[in-house]
Amino acid sequence: MIQAMNVDLSAYDPTLQGIPIKLEAGSLIERLRVSLDWEGATVDLGGNPLLSLGGKVAQLQWLDTPPMYVSAEVERTEPRAVNVTFSQSVKASGFRSGCYAQGEWKSRVIFRAVRQSEGNVVRYVIRTPVRHGDMVSWSYDTASGGISNWDGDHLLSVSPKIVPDN
Repeated sequence: MIQAMNVDLSAYDPTLQGIPIKLEAGSLIERLRVSLDWEGATVDLGGNPLLSLGGKVAQLQWLDTPPMYVSAEVERTEPRAVNVTFSQSVKASGFRSGCYAQGEWKSRVIFRAVRQSEGNVVRYVIRTPVRHGDMVSWSYDTASGGISNWDGDHLLSVSPKIVPDN
């Protein structure tokens, strides 16, 4: 068991295929403070920086590390729901603010947005279902939104990202 660990890491990973921090089975870190500058080829796209192979962190604190957009997908069981995954747990007074869904030449109204129990996934429900073959994108404008991590580092603007329709 490690009682406290501070990590200050910089990496350039064009495809974001690497995983900067892996927790081996049986490992336990009581308090982990991470400052991560993980750059990829696209400025507004990130990856999942932490992988648990059975290890645990009791208290995780991100320092000067804003959350990043990782991916989005339409739920298989609910074609009006788009799940957006971020690189770390996020918070907001309203997850709809600053978020936009766009499809086939017109905006799609987001009428509900709820953070899921994982903490790093937000479920956005749009008024019209996404049909197979529909082209839908999700984007975020930090100037009109308020998504941040638990330490107050704000999500940067995300250009429109295509949402696979599964």
